[in-house]
This record gives sequence, structure tokens and C-alpha cells, in this order.
Amino acid sequence: MLLSRFIQQPGAGDPYAHVAYILTNVTRLQKGQEILLEPGRGYLDALVSQLNADNAVRRQGCSTALRNICFGAQVMPRPASTPCVTATGAALCRLQSTLPL
Repeated sequence: MLLSRFIQQPGAGDPYAHVAYILTNVTRLQKGQEILLEPGRGYLDALVSQLNADNAVRRQGCSTALRNICFGAQVMPRPASTPCVTATGAALCRLQSTLPL
């Protein structure tokens, strides 16, 4: 429920922006990564959509959570062909580069 409210368009003052930091911590754990990667739930796409948010807290928290998922904060093995690595990894590389998008 909290994640659903976070993903909705933010209202005045963006009361759920802090959830991005919670997601960063949750995705450091293998179980947290597994929950967000459950097929059919759309969590990964929802996190990627937050990379374009106006709120810097949302962008930073979601990019770190996606990094944790893609590269495994606890060395969670994942083949390079995983959509998470190929699609989101490319987006994160662009975010971290010094070149303009």
C-alpha cells in the first residue's frame, strides 16, 4: 500500500518522497529485491518511472534502489541477460555519467 501511494503522482509537498529512502534500504536485502522483482506486479517499471520525477529525493532514492536490485547489494547472483540489468542498468549508467542525457 505504501509503495502504491509512493508511485502515484505526488501532490503538494510530496508527502511520500521519503519512501524512496525506505526502498533503498529494503533493496539492500535479497528478500526485498525478490519482492520488487515479482513477476506481474510492475514494481520495477514503477521505480524506473520515478527517475524522471521532479523531486530529487525520489530520483536519488529510486536510482539507488534500482542499482541495488540490478547489481545485488548482497551479491545476489543474476545473469547479465536479466531485463533489470539490461534496461535499468543502461538507464543508471546514463544517470551516473558526466555526459548529458
